Amino acid sequence: MCIIHCQECLPHALIVKQPDEKTFTQNVNEFWFECYHVAKYLYRNDLWTGKLRDMATKELLRQMLEWQEAGKCKWNFSAKNSGKEMQNWLNKNSWEALHQCFGKFDKKDSWHALNNTIKLFRKAAREVARHLKYEYDEQLDRYISQFINELEDHTRRG
Repeated sequence: MCIIHCQECLPHALIVKQPDEKTFTQNVNEFWFECYHVAKYLYRNDLWTGKLRDMATKELLRQMLEWQEAGKCKWNFSAKNSGKEMQNWLNKNSWEALHQCFGKFDKKDSWHALNNTIKLFRKAAREVARHLKYEYDEQLDRYISQFINELEDHTRRG
């Protein structure tokens, strides 16, 4: 369902703009860069720094979710700053999945949250890429996902 906020009531600057391919690719690359670092810090049991890097993944996820929704609305969509009132425009399944993307301040829950953040981002990014006819870097996804899985497995065994 596409919820379009009254365009007469909102400044044009709040309309989510369609990303060009370079901007889309930068978001994807930066997301995977941050996920890599979150995993490294969780592996090292540095929860504080891991959580700081995790917030960067959440900002990149928010941007991708906005693009996903805007694409459904033919780029006639406005979202409030920093995800404010996100529950009013994000589809029900994504909203429920988002609840699993935030973990407590412990290692096990942080790994769980990271993996759920990756799943939600991947789904949204693939949809945006398909819609815009851009390439989603599956190789980067596989490479970093494998690295993260190996670190998490080592942490469980360690």
